[in-house]
Amino acid sequence: MGLSRDDNQKAALGKIKPVDAQVSIAEMSMLKDLTNIAQLKDLVLDKTVTKTSHASFPFLDTPNPMRTTEPGAQLEQHQSHQASVVKGDIYFGKTLFLEGLAPSVSLDHSDTRGTFFNISLSSATSEVDINLGKLRSCNFIAGTRQKVWWMVPGWGKNPTEIPTETQFLLMRLSHDGASTAQEQYAIILPLVSGPFRSALKSSPSGSIILRVETGDSGTARSDVDNVVFMASASDPYKLLSEGFRAASERVKTFKPRQGKQLPKYFDVFGYCTWNAFHRDISAPGIVKELESFRDAGVPVRTLIMDDGWQDTVNPYQAAAVKRTRVQKIFAGLMYMTRNVVEW
Repeated sequence: MGLSRDDNQKAALGKIKPVDAQVSIAEMSMLKDLTNIAQLKDLVLDKTVTKTSHASFPFLDTPNPMRTTEPGAQLEQHQSHQASVVKGDIYFGKTLFLEGLAPSVSLDHSDTRGTFFNISLSSATSEVDINLGKLRSCNFIAGTRQKVWWMVPGWGKNPTEIPTETQFLLMRLSHDGASTAQEQYAIILPLVSGPFRSALKSSPSGSIILRVETGDSGTARSDVDNVVFMASASDPYKLLSEGFRAASERVKTFKPRQGKQLPKYFDVFGYCTWNAFHRDISAPGIVKELESFRDAGVPVRTLIMDDGWQDTVNPYQAAAVKRTRVQKIFAGLMYMTRNVVEW
């Protein structure tokens, strides 16, 4: 049975949780300005945020200052975007970031927006784990590949909580209650470099490990450039924008959002059948759902008919079964053509 627009909205408001929020990583840093979960719902549903006092989200509220070279030293207002290595440890300005960088790693400072890291090994390999160093406790947001086709957000304050297959890491290095001049954030972006791809994971001791691999034992190298990008800044939004733009220009495998032209269907309301039907999809059922949206005043302009993931084993190998399947598909399309019109 189709739900009205009001019913759908009430259902969404009743079930939504922070982990369900389909907002960008940059928008997640706005959580520090939210006082309760209702405002997070506003952020997700209406993109409306009211500026309030600091929230009680563990992600941003627990004081976890990074150790500096001088105990109690204040962070400078304009911290360097680039990383430096001092006695095997990675620093951003005066702030110690990672302790114990692997000696096989070298730094490339040719881009002022951040630092690219290269590796040089004694022998060619198709897979290697590189120790980037031990991370002191700090609040973080991670973008992690949960499955081949899904990325999910995660957050915490202990480095050991950083999930395997993390492909984006944003950290707040400054302590709770820091002034604007004292704020400091850092990003780590694992990159694709030629046939190699990289991802982050944590060790039980709190070190950040960079897995660099090709997925093919026959494709191996000893030297790989641009395996990861790091940068730091006081403004997390500017840090994200400049960091992704720097990575895009270096690896040339993707464009940041500012460089993309959104397709026209982004301006119209769309509907995907998966959550309503899963694999039990039918043409009459789809038409009924479309009619319910139309009657509620929100006609669907873009339709995705989704009957599940692609199977690796084809259950329709038999010719008769395959023929029946094809006939069913065409019958359903004919039904849709006859009954779905532009409202």
